[in-house]
Amino acid sequence: MIPPAGDVDAASFWAALDDGTLLVSVCGSCGHRWLPPLATCPRCASRDITGAAAAPTGALYTWTVIHRAADPAYANDTPYTVGLVELADGARMYGRVVGVAPGDLRAGLALAVRVRRGADGPIWEFVAT
Repeated sequence: MIPPAGDVDAASFWAALDDGTLLVSVCGSCGHRWLPPLATCPRCASRDITGAAAAPTGALYTWTVIHRAADPAYANDTPYTVGLVELADGARMYGRVVGVAPGDLRAGLALAVRVRRGADGPIWEFVAT
């Protein structure tokens, strides 16, 4: 995954991910934690934002199994699963779920974030715990 060029709000996220740490945004006003990084809190619109290391574990909230790749680069990977995972500290994030058969997917499935090095930079994915 290539970090978006010129995205000032996400620069610290990508730098931390490059070091193997998942960073979430935290609102200093209301305590809300979220991803992806934004300049203001999506709950209260505060600009008092800091970054904090996120819990590396969570639970599958919802998912979809992709059977037809939208891009030929992913054709050899089908079927693959993209899931929305609620991290243990409350933030939610999308990512690829690997190593879990489609028939074994269920809401609440315990998953962990795994960060690995891709050809273009860091990549996160979720694996069963």
